[in-house]
Amino acid sequence: MSVERRFSRRHAITAMGALLLVGCESVEAKEKDFKQGDIIRVGNQGFSLRNGWTYLIPDLPKFLDNIKAEQYGIRVKDLRSISEVVKRFPLKQVDNYDYVVDTFSQSIKYPKKNGGEVNFYGSGFLTADNKGIFVPSREIRPNNTFFSFEDKLKKEGNFGIHDSVYFSYGESHFSRYDAQDTFRDPEINIGHALKQFEQLMIDFPFAQFNLIGHSLGGLFCLAIAMKYPYAINNLILLSSPVRGIERTRGRSIVQRLKEELPFIGDEKVSEYLFRRWESPTFGQELDAFGESFTRSRKKLLVATAEDDPFIPKESVPIKGATQIILPAVRSSASNIQGHGRTLGELAVLNPGTQGIGKNRAAVY
Repeated sequence: MSVERRFSRRHAITAMGALLLVGCESVEAKEKDFKQGDIIRVGNQGFSLRNGWTYLIPDLPKFLDNIKAEQYGIRVKDLRSISEVVKRFPLKQVDNYDYVVDTFSQSIKYPKKNGGEVNFYGSGFLTADNKGIFVPSREIRPNNTFFSFEDKLKKEGNFGIHDSVYFSYGESHFSRYDAQDTFRDPEINIGHALKQFEQLMIDFPFAQFNLIGHSLGGLFCLAIAMKYPYAINNLILLSSPVRGIERTRGRSIVQRLKEELPFIGDEKVSEYLFRRWESPTFGQELDAFGESFTRSRKKLLVATAEDDPFIPKESVPIKGATQIILPAVRSSASNIQGHGRTLGELAVLNPGTQGIGKNRAAVY
């Protein structure tokens, strides 16, 4: 081969390499479009972006099946390299433990190392025990809280207490949390709920969560879902004043609460709800979230009852949500049962749990 031909061939190969390199750089530039909550695939390996870290997924096909990625429209982004990802989200090894002790429910929670679902329950001022009696939620234990929901899920072989965590007033949950006086300021309490959920995402870095909130507990769940929608599969709000309480009717409600339930005794909650009702900005943000959340196949359910003495039906709607309003029924003079019926009525629970399905994650 002549010198000229060798020279031309070498230049041709170099030119082709340069073109390929430019092509790769172009692809790499496009591949920088990743964010918190994404699932990345490089070859046969999978990575989850959470908590500001990149976690190596032990078994990607099993993980995608366990979190029901197809059911909830969770997509995987294919990249050629993980290098750009770890520049923003450093690689993080999952903590080497087999369980987390939940001192509140006196039970063990398993991290579900190959993905799965965890139920997060948020209770309000009042909730029902298994006899339908309303008491302050600080006196409730998880086996009595959300009893209808738990019973239905257990009957279908879906979720048990090991798949459930709780956020309630004035109680400690995992041993790392201190009991908080959550009867004071809802905004501070929302901060406590967010802090607990952020720790849950660290303890369960491969899990997706179902949020179920009753009454004011729904505001905690809503705040979590609005901040971390990528970690949520379903959001179910039962008798929750997500838009607040109208001021005139709300005042009469507060007075009745003070007469019948003197242990509350603080109007910061009612003032917070009034401000939400009167804020057009929050309403717009709420509806934008609802439409975005349900654009995938995630379920957003809101429910209340016609005879709810505390939460008017105008207070619960969110755009994109499935809304259920239970008809009024005869009850006691105070009609307080109207506030808790959404916890037990099958008319709510059936459509509410259809989108949850079985937890396919193995217990470790």
